[in-house]
Amino acid sequence: MKVPFTTLVLASQSPARRELLESLGVKVIVCPTHCDESHSIEDYRLATKEIALRKLYHYLENHEKFEFPIIAADTMVKIGSSILGKPLDKGDAAFQLSLLSGRVHSVCSGYAIFLPLKGRVYSGFDETFVSFYPLTHTDIENYLECEEYIGAAASYRIQGKGDALISSIKGDITTVVGLPMMVISAILGEPENFNYQEYPPNG
Repeated sequence: MKVPFTTLVLASQSPARRELLESLGVKVIVCPTHCDESHSIEDYRLATKEIALRKLYHYLENHEKFEFPIIAADTMVKIGSSILGKPLDKGDAAFQLSLLSGRVHSVCSGYAIFLPLKGRVYSGFDETFVSFYPLTHTDIENYLECEEYIGAAASYRIQGKGDALISSIKGDITTVVGLPMMVISAILGEPENFNYQEYPPNG
């Protein structure tokens, strides 16, 4: 979907998220917030939304002028009762990939968008289910050699060689990359179709 903007602000340092937004044909200004991402929210899907909102409000509170739409996001991976974040090291990455082997896991990306001309914030989350092929020890070691696991939630990047580990995807693949572009592009293009909250918040 074509969006009515030439420039967007991304409150994230993720190159993958930047590339997704650039696919809309817009210039992307990268301005990560580095704010606290800890939480005590039981539902990890809601947690991604709340952390995305926290990042967005942190940006808004620390800047004075808002010329362009601002987008913040957060992504979490869940398998069974475990939430998988970025691996601590290569050994941790091998452990995470062994957990994913031959199983289905959920990737949830929360988003928060501020449209300055309207003074409105739009937020939510999208969930996609990813199935991995059964992986041998050699499969895992070979994948780790490409070092895509570094800085990647659950130790793989679907937009890279990690695609070869995946047997099927149910949902929006861009959610797995880190930004649910189907809903984000729809909000940017037709915000009147979505619920919002005022900024600054009333009350």
